Amino acid sequence: MAYWWVVTIGMLLCLGLSGGVLFYFISSGLDSNDSTRVDTFNQEK
Repeated sequence: MAYWWVVTIGMLLCLGLSGGVLFYFISSGLDSNDSTRVDTFNQEK
């Protein structure tokens, strides 16, 4: 029984870690402030 608790906790830990890494890289890739730094767009005409 203790084996299954260790497996379950380990699996949840791995899923949480991989989900956190995925969320971090997706949110850093979709950073809207980064677009103005890379591709400046002058609104003055």
